[in-house]
Amino acid sequence: MDSGSVWIPSEKRISWKCYVNQGRRLGRYGENNMRAIVTGATGFVGQWLVRELCANNHDVTVIVRDEKKVPAEWRNSVEIVESALEDYGNLEKADFKYESYDVFFHFAWAGTSGQDRSNYDMQLRNVFAACESINLAKRLLCRRFLNAGSLMEYDVMKYLPQDG
Repeated sequence: MDSGSVWIPSEKRISWKCYVNQGRRLGRYGENNMRAIVTGATGFVGQWLVRELCANNHDVTVIVRDEKKVPAEWRNSVEIVESALEDYGNLEKADFKYESYDVFFHFAWAGTSGQDRSNYDMQLRNVFAACESINLAKRLLCRRFLNAGSLMEYDVMKYLPQDG
């Protein structure tokens, strides 16, 4: 998969821009409006996605570890929920502006470079956080969940203890 593309459940390959623009079809709260949640919003991919969502006038909620890292130009156009990755399971509907959302983009992942790549415990915590993100999306009645992966899912295998 090249950068700027995403796999959706139908196994069709489309560009980020195309998916974001399809919000007109996906949104259920207004003619041209989609409610989206983005984790990892201050990361490389997340920043571009949030900019595109905002440029297309969608309602965006970002879940960030540190509210201070949210770019100033977003402050008037996104809802901000501050939470550490390991605390996603503690988030409830009351922490969010809306009772339900159209799509949940999960891009948050700790330890993607350096020695942390081989930190088995950290990578397992990331997997657990991804599962908690799915549970949160369910609690928020999200219709779609998109999770971006990397080579980490495969790279960590060489660090796992082998039986035998």
